[in-house]
Amino acid sequence: MRPDPDPAAHVELLRSRTFRLWIYTVSHQSLLLRSVRTKTIPTRVDVAFVCVDAVYLPTTLESLIVVERSADWFREVNPTAAAPSSTSRVFQLDSTHNYFIVAGNAGVYIDELGDFDPSQASFPSTVWR
Repeated sequence: MRPDPDPAAHVELLRSRTFRLWIYTVSHQSLLLRSVRTKTIPTRVDVAFVCVDAVYLPTTLESLIVVERSADWFREVNPTAAAPSSTSRVFQLDSTHNYFIVAGNAGVYIDELGDFDPSQASFPSTVWR
């Protein structure tokens, strides 16, 4: 399954769901936010980030709003942090807080798999063992 490369294309879907920090693997620079299926919602939504350089977020987000920000925004909210690399993108995850992920790329995967089934994102198989 190919992801939609633009999380902003799913604004209403992401905003209406609760997401949890599902997997963060430092050695593989991979992070997955997941909204699981419920009795009334038959789909699971994964938002995957690859080449992750920095993270600041809680383990649960009641609503997810993904906005790509500039390196200047990142330096403004993190004046003591090193600037993101020129190949990294800065994703703000909430409009009322300065939660962020600095990563090379992000993608949204929507499916009907179980909560603990592997993601359709290209995570290393060792993550799912």
